[in-house]
Amino acid sequence: MLAPYIPEGLEQGEKVLNVLDGHLIDDHHLRLSDAGIAVAAARESGRLCTHASDQTYLADGHFDKARMLAMLTHELKTIREQGFTRLRTCGDMNWMLKHAGSTEQILAYESDVNDLLEGHDATFMCVYDVNRISGTLMRDVLNTHSQVLMGSLVYENPYYLAPAEYRRSLLARRAATADVWAKDDVHT
Repeated sequence: MLAPYIPEGLEQGEKVLNVLDGHLIDDHHLRLSDAGIAVAAARESGRLCTHASDQTYLADGHFDKARMLAMLTHELKTIREQGFTRLRTCGDMNWMLKHAGSTEQILAYESDVNDLLEGHDATFMCVYDVNRISGTLMRDVLNTHSQVLMGSLVYENPYYLAPAEYRRSLLARRAATADVWAKDDVHT
């Protein structure tokens, strides 16, 4: 699925930023090489950056939404100074399944990235293994992404909620959960 996405960005003069589990980086580079990318040269020139999720999403051993938004803000603000036409990213989100904390902060981050991208020429792709996530998590993933890639086709996502609307939906869910807990306390 990513075979055309990454080379296309490199061919168009974009900076391509990949984040994935550290143990997958060598295999990822091998697949890119098999797709015809001169990986070492692209990395040396700064056109291709590959980072481990443990050193980005989970730096210091935990997810920090502000840290990740600051990193992406810096990348977006400096892309032209670095000589690139735009930024193209690909984040493998499987690290989230191993993350001990709540996914709510992570999905709030996913939603906030949409606000961050306003006014920037960039393409951000989050990769989820739909076979490994719950239906509830899938709903939230769909709520935070304006488009979905299925097979080789990109679709406008009818389940997408603008960031402000997504935040309201989270607040409504929290209130509903609090009501259920309060009713349980009354009955016990």
